[in-house]
Amino acid sequence: MRGVLWLGVVVLFGIPLQSCSGDGESRPTFLSVGTAPPGGAFFVVGGAIAQVVDEKSEKTGWLVSSEATKGTQENIRRLSKGELDFALANAAISYFAVRGQGNWDGEQGVRAVMTLAPNVALFITPKSSDLSALSDLKGKRVVVGPSGAGFDYFLKPILQAHGVTY
Repeated sequence: MRGVLWLGVVVLFGIPLQSCSGDGESRPTFLSVGTAPPGGAFFVVGGAIAQVVDEKSEKTGWLVSSEATKGTQENIRRLSKGELDFALANAAISYFAVRGQGNWDGEQGVRAVMTLAPNVALFITPKSSDLSALSDLKGKRVVVGPSGAGFDYFLKPILQAHGVTY
C-alpha cells in the first residue's frame, strides 16, 4: 500500500515540478496541500501525503505541509489565489468550479492532476430503520454535512428529485 501511495505522490508532485531546475544549492522546496477539517478523509489523506513526501525529502528536496481547511470549496478558492500549491478536492464540485457554474463567480483557475480514489456516495440507515427509500425522508430532519462543505452540489439535486428539501 505504501508503494502505491508513494507512486501517487510522485505523480502528484513530480509532474508539475519537473520544470524546476536547481542552481547547485540544495534548498528545500516548501509545498502546501489543502485538505479538509480534522475528522474527514481528506485531512487524513493529505497528512499521509505530506508525511510520505517529507520522508523522501533528501531525494526530492520537497517539504510538504498539509493544511486543515473547510474542504473542497475553500481549497479551490485558495488554489486560484495562489495560497496553496496543491489541494484535495471533490470531483463533482471541481466540475462546476472550473466552468464557473453553480455558486462559482467565474471559472476557477485550477486543474486536475490525478485521481486519488473514485468517490461513491451511499445513503445508509440502521437495519432497524423504517426508511427504505429517499422519499421516506420527506418531513424528517436531514443532516447533509457541515455548512459550506460542498455537499449541496451533489446531494441537493438528488434529494430534490425524491421530493426532499432542506
